[in-house]
Amino acid sequence: MKKLSLLIVLVLVFSSLTFAKEAKSKFPKSFSCVIEEEYIQGDTSKNATFTYYKINNKHRWDAFGIAYILDDNKKIYYNLMLSVDVYTEIELNGSALDRLDSLGGGFLYPKNFSRTEDTGKTEILDGYECKIMRVIFNEDGNTARFVWQAPQLGSLGMKYEVTNDNEKYTQVVNDLDLSFRDSSVFKLPSNKANLIIF
Repeated sequence: MKKLSLLIVLVLVFSSLTFAKEAKSKFPKSFSCVIEEEYIQGDTSKNATFTYYKINNKHRWDAFGIAYILDDNKKIYYNLMLSVDVYTEIELNGSALDRLDSLGGGFLYPKNFSRTEDTGKTEILDGYECKIMRVIFNEDGNTARFVWQAPQLGSLGMKYEVTNDNEKYTQVVNDLDLSFRDSSVFKLPSNKANLIIF
């Protein structure tokens, strides 16, 4: 009887450890981060910094004085001009992730890469072990694309790099905050601009 009780306890302990490990490997529903971008062409280099926030189906990408707020539930995105505290509202064609990809943040999401292959290499980024994955595109042989994905975070992209003969483009995640829950970043001011499209 004692052996049976011990066996049951061991099975329950190992089951809970497995469940806890699987729970940690899900893609985070909420987080914020800073993304450092570098573009090198020949001898010239350009750098930029972006901030990204996510809570469930809402996303915010801050770039060059504009906060792009994407709401997948309402199928709307807002362009909030930070310096003048005015925003425009535009119908979201497709998903928020499609729009985020066009803004430059698509590498964060593993489903944006239909084909990857594991290089067998790993690197620690912002405290998380990442697999270095080759991204397969139908391109010329001179272009190489890689994404660093953190398996313990549901393959969240932590770095993205594209290189060819004369150029190198890199995005790296820093200051990842998995405890982020501040929904006030999605709040819009009272000033709404009328958008006229010609």
